[in-house]
This record gives sequence, structure tokens and C-alpha cells, in this order.
Amino acid sequence: MNRRLQTLYPVLVYKESEGNVPPWIYAKALSFGATINWYNLLRKPHKIMVISDFLSPINIKLNDDEKLDFFKRSLKQIHQFRNSSAHGNRLFMFKLKQEHKHTIRHLEKLKFKEYFLDENNLIVGNDNLFSVLFSILLLIN
Repeated sequence: MNRRLQTLYPVLVYKESEGNVPPWIYAKALSFGATINWYNLLRKPHKIMVISDFLSPINIKLNDDEKLDFFKRSLKQIHQFRNSSAHGNRLFMFKLKQEHKHTIRHLEKLKFKEYFLDENNLIVGNDNLFSVLFSILLLIN
């Protein structure tokens, strides 16, 4: 609880002294789920700007709509994993929902498909913890 109060302290100070809270101060107090909801409220050009900040070091060959879909799937994967682990679910049996899995098209264009192929050239690992770790590593800046 003390940690939560430390996070909220700047918000409370601004609210009391200024009567409002600037978004850059408020953003530090948001939970991961609230941050995703805030991102979802953005219009497409602003979402593209956010995605560009996350994916700029990577040579991305995706068009804007594919970037939006890839980023959304990555966030959903991380959020689903976070919720599973926070509620004590067994992570070795963790499986992503179908709509959260990265598509073969994304993996091909990002040149990461080979990491998701088994010895028979079948796609594996795009529905489990490996895919979540892949998403986290791509989004870490």
C-alpha cells in the first residue's frame, strides 16, 4: 500500500496545488491495464506515433495497419500473461487466446518466423510464454 501511495503522491500534490493533473504526471500512476485502455482511446495517427517510439530501433517492414495489429497483439499477450501470473495460474501451461497470437504474416515480415518453426517447419510457440517473451523483448526500448 505504501508503494501505491508513493506513486499517487505527485498526482495528489498537483491536484491540490494546481487544481488539475497534467497527463505526464497522471500517466506515472496508471496501472498496466489502465495504460492499455488509455492507448486504445487514441486515434490512429497517435497510435502510430506511440508504436513508432516502441519499435523504432527495429527495421519494421509492416504497414501501419499491420503495425497496429502487431502492437495490439503484443500488448494483449503481455496483459494476459500479467493477469495469469498475478492470479496464481500455472505459467508452464500458459496458452494465449487465439486473437492474441502473432500472425504468420507478422512473423515473416519481421523476419522472426524461423524462431517459431519446429523441425517440421510448423509454427510453434506463438501461443505460449515464448511469444510473450518475444513481445516483451521487442517492446523494451
